Amino acid sequence: MNPKELTNKGAVTKPRDRDIMVTINSNTLYNLPYPPTEAQIDANTYLVDDEGLESRFGESNKNFETLVFPGKEMIWAARSFEPLGVDRDYSVSLQSVSQNKEPGNANFFVQATPLPVSRDGKIHGTIANFDRPISDDSYTINFLITYQGETRTYPLDPKLRLNQ
Repeated sequence: MNPKELTNKGAVTKPRDRDIMVTINSNTLYNLPYPPTEAQIDANTYLVDDEGLESRFGESNKNFETLVFPGKEMIWAARSFEPLGVDRDYSVSLQSVSQNKEPGNANFFVQATPLPVSRDGKIHGTIANFDRPISDDSYTINFLITYQGETRTYPLDPKLRLNQ
């Protein structure tokens, strides 16, 4: 196996850009007492990456870990769970991504954090190249839910793991 490849779930993963979709039960989450607990946010968010790894509604998002590659792009997007149903009056958008850096770790991203939202409504970050192994880091995805002109901010704290 090429040293730039890592086996994940029995399949060979080659260096490439990565995508994460955040799906939100926006009606339910917005109508909980604000600010909600981490468990309430986890109960109403669903994360899935481009390999199908998922953190389902109710599972801890702290355990959601995405394998990333130096020099490749990480892309986050968000949507409502039922945009034509109970969530139709609630607007969901991303706000930023920030690294929760462990002491001694370098920045995971080439760009300074927080990473802002791009014109396409997604957040894009390029994974930095490292000259030494680094440990996994958590990061925070901040997203917004707007209802009748009032906007609330919510955090998610998954992890990135560098293919080293």
